Amino acid sequence: MRCMQIALLCVQENPENRPTMLEVFSMLKNASMEATTPRRPAFSVKADKNTGSTSASQQEIYSFNDPQISQLEPR
Repeated sequence: MRCMQIALLCVQENPENRPTMLEVFSMLKNASMEATTPRRPAFSVKADKNTGSTSASQQEIYSFNDPQISQLEPR
């Protein structure tokens, strides 16, 4: 359960609310360290109970972690 809570902290909508890798490591290493309550995720999938199909949430999806590549060049 603790790993799930930490994982949800890492995918919060606002990147400023996400923990750093050092904080994640500390939370995993120290079981007594209290993890905060996760906020809204950046992306979620909802299942329609009647049809069984899934759809992304109605909001547009943006990620601040995507690298910006202007030119692709081989090594």
